[in-house]
Amino acid sequence: MPKTEAERYIIPSRDQLGQSSREQFRCRPDYVRQMEIILASRKFPYITKSDIMRHALHELLAKLESETPIPDSLFRKIEMANEILRHEEIERRIYELMDNLEQAITVCLRDGDRGEVIRLVGMIRYYLDGGDQSYWTDKALERLKKYEKFLEGTGIKLI
Repeated sequence: MPKTEAERYIIPSRDQLGQSSREQFRCRPDYVRQMEIILASRKFPYITKSDIMRHALHELLAKLESETPIPDSLFRKIEMANEILRHEEIERRIYELMDNLEQAITVCLRDGDRGEVIRLVGMIRYYLDGGDQSYWTDKALERLKKYEKFLEGTGIKLI
């Protein structure tokens, strides 16, 4: 399965059984600042600092494993299984994003706040424009099209 640009960076937080482990550590403040800068740049498909840390750990473990192979190449077997989950993680996140947006728009429309609808749709469009254009970005933009009528006259174009 070919990787999209996002799939190179997004490492699922759960394994194929849906399990995860919360780990904590202390790091230098400049690392935190660097992660914040990377997130703000929108040049990578990361949404949170956790996404960056998972990707960094994934790359480091692969490097260490290549220098000192784990018996039976367990890491490679796990990596192959996780590859299948990358695509699912991106799909889940896109659907979650769009479902949350649609719920927020429903509340705004109920309250008569058209300006907030414009802001929300415009900001989501802005963030989706950053980074790579993938199949899932296109799917999200397609779902945004139904809100085009709110953007008329604002200069914001959906597609």
